[in-house]
Amino acid sequence: MLKTKENNLKIPGLDGFRFIAFVFVLLCHTLPKGNSTDSETLKIFLDSFQLNGIIGMKFFFFLSAFLLTFLSLKRGLSNFNTTNFFRKRALRILPLYLFILVIGFIILPLFAHFLQQEVHIPSIIDFLTLTQNFYFDLDAYHVSIVFFLLLTWSIAVEVQFYILLGLALNFLKKYVLLVGIAFALIGLAYNAYNQWMNEGHYFHTLTYFTDFGAGIIFAYFWNKREEVLENRKMKFSYPILFFGFIILALCWNTLFQNSSILFLNNLLFPIVFCFLLFHQMNTAITYFKPAQYKWVEKLGEISYGLYLYHGLVITLFMSLAKKTDIMQLSGYGMYFFPLIVLFLSILLARVSYAWLELPFLRRK
Repeated sequence: MLKTKENNLKIPGLDGFRFIAFVFVLLCHTLPKGNSTDSETLKIFLDSFQLNGIIGMKFFFFLSAFLLTFLSLKRGLSNFNTTNFFRKRALRILPLYLFILVIGFIILPLFAHFLQQEVHIPSIIDFLTLTQNFYFDLDAYHVSIVFFLLLTWSIAVEVQFYILLGLALNFLKKYVLLVGIAFALIGLAYNAYNQWMNEGHYFHTLTYFTDFGAGIIFAYFWNKREEVLENRKMKFSYPILFFGFIILALCWNTLFQNSSILFLNNLLFPIVFCFLLFHQMNTAITYFKPAQYKWVEKLGEISYGLYLYHGLVITLFMSLAKKTDIMQLSGYGMYFFPLIVLFLSILLARVSYAWLELPFLRRK
């Protein structure tokens, strides 16, 4: 069985999954949309990534809920300290988050002035209170100059979840499973209602409650029944599940975009996430495991920085594109853009992790 590294809050393989989740988000933000000149297969592929970037975010939320809940259960909820829990979460999230705000609200306006571009900066109060996700709408995505600030909606969702989870683990110690079920049911009900009303609330915290709930539930059962993770009968199903997840991720929205059951992806994907994590932690399986690839684990370690900095890189490219022909790529050239963004994001995230984040993480 996998051993938890209590000193740095890591479980082998989870960082690799974080990087995989980031790749979904990256491709959604950088691949071009399909057009009439593309083959039908290529158009479906490109359009699917435009629709499925949300899968990466859902996976992030699921992994976060699982890790925090499992480690708290493993140590014993009788020893759970709410203040210490919130302190550790703040040390992980706030340094880089506040640095991004400094770039967005101080450096960005100066940069925009130098380029003689108009800049739309939202209220900083919403960002400082980590409630900005409630005020974003889909139209805001088209304000390209603050694209990287818009990506902070997910940080707000995470922090709001941290608060709820910390309080639940402190006051509802005996009802962790019920807490997870409640999260999942609230998320399902909220998304079903939104589909019924023909409304979309992509940035709303309740939209992702099912993912958080699934993470809590899986952590509860793993902590209670770790012996099932050694089941060797499951080892042959992993490749099917792994590739099935990839196919499902690529095709779900394309196949069911106009379906009345689309809201069920809020149940389907958390179930798939649970199976993926189950097989990752099954020591009888020796293939298709992120933990086996050190470079994937290393990139997953800086996934928080990759997520925030890739938005900054894209914003800078889009800003420069208004003054130059830097983005005028044609043919296969446009498919190098994700690689360029990834490379620059890795450089920024690695430096940031070493000099900005790590000093605070050592205080956890």
